[in-house]
Amino acid sequence: MSCTPVKCAVNAIAEPIGQLPVYVYALLPNGASERVLSHPVSALLNDKVNDWTPASVFREQMARDCLLHGNAYAFINRVNGSPVELNRLDPASVQVEINLDTGEPIYRIVTTPNGAALSQSRVIPFSDIVHIKIESFDSYIGASPIRLAQDAIGLALILERHANKLFANGARPSGVLKFPGKLVDKETIARMRASWNSLHTGSSAGGTALLEEGGDFTALTFSSVDSQFLELRKFSIAEISRVFRVPPHLLGDLENITLKNGEELSRQFVQNTLVPWFVRFENEFRLKLFNDSVRAQYDIGFDSDALVRADLQARAQSYSQMIAARVMNPNEVRAIEGLPPYQGGDEFINPNISQTNTQAPNV
Repeated sequence: MSCTPVKCAVNAIAEPIGQLPVYVYALLPNGASERVLSHPVSALLNDKVNDWTPASVFREQMARDCLLHGNAYAFINRVNGSPVELNRLDPASVQVEINLDTGEPIYRIVTTPNGAALSQSRVIPFSDIVHIKIESFDSYIGASPIRLAQDAIGLALILERHANKLFANGARPSGVLKFPGKLVDKETIARMRASWNSLHTGSSAGGTALLEEGGDFTALTFSSVDSQFLELRKFSIAEISRVFRVPPHLLGDLENITLKNGEELSRQFVQNTLVPWFVRFENEFRLKLFNDSVRAQYDIGFDSDALVRADLQARAQSYSQMIAARVMNPNEVRAIEGLPPYQGGDEFINPNISQTNTQAPNV
């Protein structure tokens, strides 16, 4: 990721996927759900996926693989039918084939983790592979956004290289050395060119010129492309922002950002960009980590509340309204804030119109 806007966009999506907790929910008969922290899949997705990889690192790396390659793969190691490990696979080492009789995908491992070709490929059924894909045109293989947007990203790289070359030469355009007569001695030409470059390029730019043979230097002016260089760089950032659906201010472009529209753009980023990513992971985890007999009893979901967590005053006002409407009780609010429950706090009572004698909460 040598392109800095691409790096920012990938980090903006992958890091929340790795950092947010993923809960297992038991589906209750009344349509509600409750967290089940003791479920083995919950430990697998939040503690560690194997003996050497924390779950947060695994989820973040899977998101990076998907954003850069279009696909992310992990092998599910099972014991007695239950998943006990998730091992990431290099996207370049996996080939996806289709069973023409059933339409099921088949995963073939063709290289080792070091990239060496296997003498005999390993075939893994779809039920033992976690496969996260983005923007698939056939529902089997994801299309890499890097390849789809290679021209937009290539423009950003060209502009970065141009800036690097320009400032490496003293941030000045090249010029022409003029002489009244024709220089016929090649050694003299080479010596004068080397002398000029040693004083006026790179870190030596700005030195005192000493011209021979009546020579004169004429600097070339910036072209129209050079004069619009900053505008082109801003345009390339906007293009990459569109590719990954990440607001420009998260890529470092703060020119048109205010406090008001910045909050709205961040909210839209969560709703329109991160939530679809959460759903991709949730659906794949639920499909592959639960067998058919328990899938109807459990669900998997990211806890995205931290991303939209308001300031204390706004939260207090929202909680007060939820308690008054008897949508939440005080102990549920305290659990969200990381506080212990208190006696009587499980009752759904509107404190604005009711009076109850309850024990004061311990904070």
